[in-house]
Amino acid sequence: MTAPRRLASATAPIIGFALLTSLLLPTTAAAHAELTGTSPEADAELETPPTEVMLTFDDELQADGSAFTVTGPDGTVAGTGALDLHVADRNVLRGAVTATQPGEYRVAWTALAGDGHEDEGSFTFTLTEATPAAPPDTALSAASGPWLAILGGILIVMTAVAVGTRRAAHP
Repeated sequence: MTAPRRLASATAPIIGFALLTSLLLPTTAAAHAELTGTSPEADAELETPPTEVMLTFDDELQADGSAFTVTGPDGTVAGTGALDLHVADRNVLRGAVTATQPGEYRVAWTALAGDGHEDEGSFTFTLTEATPAAPPDTALSAASGPWLAILGGILIVMTAVAVGTRRAAHP
């Protein structure tokens, strides 16, 4: 066997092991959390004010260092948010917002990924009219009308029978 062949046959297992090891090791250095979605959507024009803002990332975030602030058209804070600990993947920032006037709202966020990489950004949405959300309809539906009348009638008849029975028993 010649020297180059011996060298190639001796280094082949080492190269194979190195390649296999590099494929199996976790690649945490490249796992920065990227923003994948927002609600409301970036640049959205809304007729009804949102009640919350939600940002979704493609990787786990750390609670300390991950948050957002919503600033209204007049420059005042309209809401804040933090890591939603109820989401198993720990990749959602969520918070309440009070949008009361028409105009542009800016959401400025900071996300601290599990690998320690910090990223920040912002997006806007516009409220075209500050129309409050309609209150829930608590009125009884028209279908409940006949049932209420029937139940009321039964109650009146039962009361009359009870009073009549009592008067008959005690003349």
